[in-house]
Amino acid sequence: MTRNAKLLVAPLAMTLVSCVATDGKFDVRPISNPLAEAQKRGSPMIQEGRNLLALGSVGLALEAFRKSLRDEPASNVEALAGIAACYERMGRWDLARANYESALAIEPQNIILLNSFAAALDGQGKHSEAASIRAEIARRDAATVNAAAQEIAVAATAEIPAVQPDPVTVASMPPAPSITVALPQPRAIAQAAPTPLPVSKPIALTTGPRLERTSLGEVALVTTSQPLWRPQVVARTQQSVTVKFVPLRAAYRDTRIRLLNAARREGLAARTRVALGRKGWNRVIIGDADRVRDRTLVLYSLESADAARRLSQEFGFGIARNPRSGPLTVLLGRDSVRPSQAKS
Repeated sequence: MTRNAKLLVAPLAMTLVSCVATDGKFDVRPISNPLAEAQKRGSPMIQEGRNLLALGSVGLALEAFRKSLRDEPASNVEALAGIAACYERMGRWDLARANYESALAIEPQNIILLNSFAAALDGQGKHSEAASIRAEIARRDAATVNAAAQEIAVAATAEIPAVQPDPVTVASMPPAPSITVALPQPRAIAQAAPTPLPVSKPIALTTGPRLERTSLGEVALVTTSQPLWRPQVVARTQQSVTVKFVPLRAAYRDTRIRLLNAARREGLAARTRVALGRKGWNRVIIGDADRVRDRTLVLYSLESADAARRLSQEFGFGIARNPRSGPLTVLLGRDSVRPSQAKS
């Protein structure tokens, strides 16, 4: 017994010594209570239930909310709302509605509960009831805003006593004495005569061999004054036109020509193809026209305009623009038939 009493007295003595200040008086200080701090921050069971519900453990979250409802009466509203959320996750809309109504019976002004209850009613398909609850929320928000505006207006119209400023006396300063400073006379600067500009000689155009740019990436060596290249359209779209520069002879030689017999003379198109081949026109196909013509005519498109002009110069054919795109077409009329062939 004596030993136990000694053990009990020792901690008590140490506690009394720690409570005595330097001046011999007792100084009792409050210590922190973890349970009270937890209650201030919120119920730990409610927080645990919310975490479990966020993780998808609906059953464990429901048990945590029920335990909080049983053991922590101060958190009844949050516990009922959590139970309702769990039943809503399970699809038990009837039980969710019952718990939301129980929570609203305690705090009917809780906007968060009203919004959750409206969402639960939407889940049940009762959209009209949910809309009425949301209308009630909007009405309360408008009333709150109007009340705050009235308070601000009253505070703005309150009379504020005017503060009279203290008089300030400013001492006048005597004027500063004037000082006269003599400035030196400006020196005359001799201006030099302007230097005449050199007379530039006219630049003579180069007529001999020279380099000419044919595109952004090509340069051609030109050794004659006559053009040797011409632009040829390769592709055309609504936004751009692709052009390449080709030699004149190669460009004419590569032009595709369609010879159509419009004079109804047998062998006329074949003989004309041989004559064109001797002149360098090698890509020629022959055929018969739909109807008879008296005059020979060359139909060209935009891509074959240069070749059509050269055919007209070499053979005296008439040319006309073809509204439809296609190969260069030559309609051989009766004027292209020799007199001996016409008699036969």
